[in-house]
Amino acid sequence: MIEPEMLAVVTQLGAAGLMGVMWLSERRGAAQREQQLSSAHERIMLQQKHLDVLVRALEDNTRALISLMGHQRELAGLLTRLERKGEPGREPEASLTRERATARKRGVKRGAGAGAAAGR
Repeated sequence: MIEPEMLAVVTQLGAAGLMGVMWLSERRGAAQREQQLSSAHERIMLQQKHLDVLVRALEDNTRALISLMGHQRELAGLLTRLERKGEPGREPEASLTRERATARKRGVKRGAGAGAAAGR
């Protein structure tokens, strides 16, 4: 919007004054846009830093989960080998099913059945 002082200058100077006022208002608008762009750039750079931290945390968590999964697989394999070693020729599922059936025949409770059957 043209200020009253500027309007007085425009009327005194004519077309040259009008061009000057237009140039000044354009420069003022350009300075405001430049400030907005600088502010937006600063916010983006700050968000980039936060995203970098989050991505690093995600990568660390992924590595930890992969390691945990590998250790769990090793433990499961070890337990399977130990079970097979203790009862040659029998599948692990079959031996558990037989132990449960034996425990039911003896009237042992389900929770204590595994311990009682394993202790034979």
